[in-house]
Amino acid sequence: MSGLLAAVFFGWTAILAALIVSGVGLILKRWGWLLVGGALMLPPAWLFSGYPAIRGAAFLLPLLLFAAALALWKRKFFLAWLLYLPVITAIAWLAVSVLLQ
Repeated sequence: MSGLLAAVFFGWTAILAALIVSGVGLILKRWGWLLVGGALMLPPAWLFSGYPAIRGAAFLLPLLLFAAALALWKRKFFLAWLLYLPVITAIAWLAVSVLLQ
């Protein structure tokens, strides 16, 4: 049971949920959805960053989503999309690298 919970909170389920919720928030121009997406991205980013010693830049992914929420709150729609783009790129790179193993 704990393995299933770990997979849900730290695995691809949380990553895809964060991307979908954040994308819907950007399309609907609702900054609260981006905050939820950033919160959903926290556990996978914590795992991918190499906790306890932060070795990678994966911990920046939720921060980018939080910054996109702030930009959306301030009605800077293009900036919000630009802040969302590195998150999509990082997750796509991760997916490709996992699939090509």
